[in-house]
Amino acid sequence: MPLNLLFLASSPEETGCEGAHYWDLSGYDLQGLIVGEPTSNLPVTAHKAHITCRYVIQGKAAHGSRPEAGDNAIFKAAAFLRFLEEEIIPELASAPHAGFDNGNTLSIGLINGGNKANIVADKCSITCDIRILPGDALAERLHEHIAQRASETLGFPVLIDEVHFAPGMRTAAEAALLKHIEKAYQELQLPFEPGSVAYCTDAGVLSAKGLHCVVLGPGSILNAHAAVEYVELAQLEQAVQIYYEIAKQISLAK
Repeated sequence: MPLNLLFLASSPEETGCEGAHYWDLSGYDLQGLIVGEPTSNLPVTAHKAHITCRYVIQGKAAHGSRPEAGDNAIFKAAAFLRFLEEEIIPELASAPHAGFDNGNTLSIGLINGGNKANIVADKCSITCDIRILPGDALAERLHEHIAQRASETLGFPVLIDEVHFAPGMRTAAEAALLKHIEKAYQELQLPFEPGSVAYCTDAGVLSAKGLHCVVLGPGSILNAHAAVEYVELAQLEQAVQIYYEIAKQISLAK
């Protein structure tokens, strides 16, 4: 039976999946969406939400010869870093995480402070990468919760300068798309082992629109963002077979 396939491409995905927010798919009768990311051709049915947040701490500039006349934002930022390491990160890690290798996580990716060596720093920014398990009610506001707690605990304001948020995703085992994928794997005599990953994709945004999504594609995430990115040809050829068989199973079910 003929089958209509819809190919979608978006940009940028790396900084918050902004492009996928603009897709209006309400006029299409979709069985679901396969999001092509490197999963080693294993179906992924859940991934974490992602927040990139830049926190800013203000100080007061002064000449380096009279540091007591200023208020060093870098020292205050160091206290904030200790607060994150000793209080927030252990709390996040303790979240129940069935199906995932770890709980919620926070890492520091960028620190920027001061203007010159002989000037007391009047500003310091800390950019965090936060990964939150799907279904966490605090996900979209977690960065605000952290800033509020830090300000109350440390006694100085921790401000939020810039935020990018991408939602998590979890597709139910009974979703029609997943059943078609399972049948396709059976036909190809491949092990069907749906899994979860810590990184986020456009599937989070699209799931929030009410669409069933599965992340599936050739290549390993371990090779992404590396000096040499590559996909093995054997996996690429296998992905073609898998995609074709999934489309075939959807068509046969109509």
